[in-house]
Amino acid sequence: MPDLPDITIYLEALERRVIGKTLNRVRVVSPFLLRTAVPPPASVSGRNVSALRRLGKRIAIGFDDGLWLVLRKIILVQPVRGPGINKPP
Repeated sequence: MPDLPDITIYLEALERRVIGKTLNRVRVVSPFLLRTAVPPPASVSGRNVSALRRLGKRIAIGFDDGLWLVLRKIILVQPVRGPGINKPP
């Protein structure tokens, strides 16, 4: 699992920035990101972040009232073409 150290680094960086802070809003930009709608993602808006945990390849963000928001790290590679960029063989 080569990306687990990445998750640990993300958690360490997030801890300094989000623990004890209020999450203003949640915006789901793709339906593929959403795995459940009960409770709705917006239900964590305005709540204080109290914990961060790693669940395998996922980052779990815990809130004061026991709700958790779980995110999965996904690496997305998109082909780029433009001037000076060769087409693949």
